[in-house]
Amino acid sequence: YKRQLLALGSWGQPALAQTEVIEGIVAVVNDDILLLSQLEERAAPLMAKAAQSSLSSDLGAEDALRIRRRVLSEMIDETLISEQAAKMRIRVSSREVDRALKNMARSNGLSWPDFLRAIEKQGYGLSRYRSELRRQLQRFKVVQAKLQGRLRVSDRQIEAFYVQQVREARSGDRARVAHILVKAVDDAGAATLAQKRRRAEAIRRRAKAGAPFAALAKRYSEDEGSAHRGGSLGWVDASDLPEELRDVVLGLDAGALGGPVRTAQGFHVVKVLEWEASDVRPLDDVREEIRLRLLEEQMEQQERIWLAELRRRAYIDIRLRRR
Repeated sequence: YKRQLLALGSWGQPALAQTEVIEGIVAVVNDDILLLSQLEERAAPLMAKAAQSSLSSDLGAEDALRIRRRVLSEMIDETLISEQAAKMRIRVSSREVDRALKNMARSNGLSWPDFLRAIEKQGYGLSRYRSELRRQLQRFKVVQAKLQGRLRVSDRQIEAFYVQQVREARSGDRARVAHILVKAVDDAGAATLAQKRRRAEAIRRRAKAGAPFAALAKRYSEDEGSAHRGGSLGWVDASDLPEELRDVVLGLDAGALGGPVRTAQGFHVVKVLEWEASDVRPLDDVREEIRLRLLEEQMEQQERIWLAELRRRAYIDIRLRRR
């Protein structure tokens, strides 16, 4: 599970001009109080970014209120997580914060002085940036400890994700394809359709066991146009295939079998003989990357569910008013 911490992708944004903040309470979360000054400090860099990207020089009241509400919601979540961290005795040491800061500078290709200048341009001082980072590290620790047992990624999920990605990557490619057709008309009875499917499955099993596909096509295929060619359909654009065949073909590597696939003609056993051009990496090369990505997606989903549960059990009184 990985999450980018305080990304430095929006440098050069000026902080909002300092104004006097009249103190007030913007929310009560169980026994904790969230102050207006805390909210304004957290929201300031986002306000600056929004003002810079706005067509007008001033940020509208509705946009400012929307930013404050979003930041306040994050602060409420952080307060609930901090309560959980205290119960679980989870802490973030200064050494961990220092290490994370150095890693961020290194990953952005910055020297330490350049890194400090970059965060200052975002409207942060180093002390405040450290506090923000400490909160994120604490959140990561608590969420990981609380939710790790809920995460499961099976081989089937990895393979399904891989096939979907491969289909998207190959959608504009050309392939040399062969098929064996067992005809079955749409108005055939259920018993006939089942018998036709079993026949196609038996042919596929023989091909998978090593029987030459071309020989099987010449003997069993009922597609008169391609049977004498060993079932070859020649080079085809994947996008030109019928939808049912396209979905299967796009998920097959060169030399792989697919089907039986039902179309209006009948049941097809399909083989991809060759891909004209493809940058697709083999599944074994990307299996771990996919597993980590799916774990991260699961973690984010489970975190949302867990935070919703914490909110339902907590006393939360939001007092943010339009300013």
